[in-house]
Amino acid sequence: MNRKSNTPSSHAAIGQMQAIRRILSLWHTQTPRLVAGVFLALLALCLGLALMQTSGLRVAGTVVGEVLVATATLRWVGGGRVVLRYAERLFAHDAMFRALASLRVWFFRSLAQGAAAGLGFRRAGDMLSRLVSDIGTLDGLYLRILVPFTCACLTLPILLLILGKQSVLLAVSVGVLFACSAFVVPYVIARTSQQNAELLTRSLAALRISVLDLVGGLREIRAFGAEKRMLAKVQATNAALLNAQLDLARRSAMANAMAYLIGQGAVLLVLLATAGKIFLHITPLAGVGSLFLVVAAFESASTLTRAGLQAGTMGAAAQRVVEVA
Repeated sequence: MNRKSNTPSSHAAIGQMQAIRRILSLWHTQTPRLVAGVFLALLALCLGLALMQTSGLRVAGTVVGEVLVATATLRWVGGGRVVLRYAERLFAHDAMFRALASLRVWFFRSLAQGAAAGLGFRRAGDMLSRLVSDIGTLDGLYLRILVPFTCACLTLPILLLILGKQSVLLAVSVGVLFACSAFVVPYVIARTSQQNAELLTRSLAALRISVLDLVGGLREIRAFGAEKRMLAKVQATNAALLNAQLDLARRSAMANAMAYLIGQGAVLLVLLATAGKIFLHITPLAGVGSLFLVVAAFESASTLTRAGLQAGTMGAAAQRVVEVA
């Protein structure tokens, strides 16, 4: 018995990865649109980082009375970022909506094939949860994980290249902090909160099942005088869902705090290098531009911290959707 109790967790993890790969394979028809969304996001990121650095240089130049960056440059870079940002949202979300639509069609076909084979349908509440909640959660695979992760992979070499021109030691130090904020912290949070995310997904499905059973069978429930028992079941399921949400909210606050402190550590390093303290030193003008760049880079990576918390929920949702087939 102990042996059997230890194996489901590993099989569940493998099942989630297989389910995610299965979901991604179903989106192959939308590959050009998905790739275009990622490409536009990368261009918007580059212009955003350039805008922040040139803005810092403009501010620093104004203080010292030098014109380092022309106003026209800021206008073109800022305007281009707005256009690319809008185009990225338009293409990425349109591709995601189309991918979810194809996933729902596949889901319905799987249900129809199961019924034709004599397998029957699952409970209505369970089907509703898989169709509405679980499939809706899967949009985060692309919008909240794939796109931000790709942008973070591009941001890291940009930081190393630009900061390395001023100080190699500063570039390596900030790069390590950025890698911790963008990759290490989300991965650790995703691993530690996987069970809670799965519990949240199951609790939400159980609540839908209980509510639909209560509403759909209200006549029979009243006939047998089981109103209090059924209502107590719904309340207990709702309490379990709220507890799971509260636990994930606490983990989210902790993850955001860790990412914030790491980002502030990077800002402190740039300020110390600008002031010539410890073993780092860069010119004040370059320091201001680097400061703006670092702030923008760590802000863009903050979405991956929230994505780490949602990774477990997405994996459980993908597994529940693929189970229908």
